[in-house]
Amino acid sequence: MNQRLIHFVVRPLAIAALAMTLGGCQTNAGLGSAGAGGNSLFQQLGGMNTVLQLASMFLQSSGQDSQLSGLLQGADRASLTGQIANQLCASLGGGCAAPLTSEQIRAGATELTSAQTQAISSNLDSALASAVSSPALREVAGQVVAPQIGGILGALL
Repeated sequence: MNQRLIHFVVRPLAIAALAMTLGGCQTNAGLGSAGAGGNSLFQQLGGMNTVLQLASMFLQSSGQDSQLSGLLQGADRASLTGQIANQLCASLGGGCAAPLTSEQIRAGATELTSAQTQAISSNLDSALASAVSSPALREVAGQVVAPQIGGILGALL
């Protein structure tokens, strides 16, 4: 029970506090608008260009991964890139409409094997390392995105 409390309550609060520290605390920071002063995590990462690059790199490496290639076979990668980018944009405070609900992400995660989940995590780390130059931003973005990315991919496929 303690582990669940940490996973579902304490960890997200710690991540939110860290993101607020790095991203500033403005009332419109999550809107991703020019008036936000570029302080949302989404804006600090470079906005939609970086998020699209991240989604594209993630899908490219996942498609080449032997653990995931069968999962992605026949998938419309252009469509997936846009959907993943919009989901990440929403998660990172960019103000995009998320194509998936939290429940859909949780259900999507159950569709994956543990080996697939590990491969997805590894591919996300690789994509973050390529798309985000700042180690601090890469770490915070990873903490926000990593718990969701498997479920996002599982739900979209």
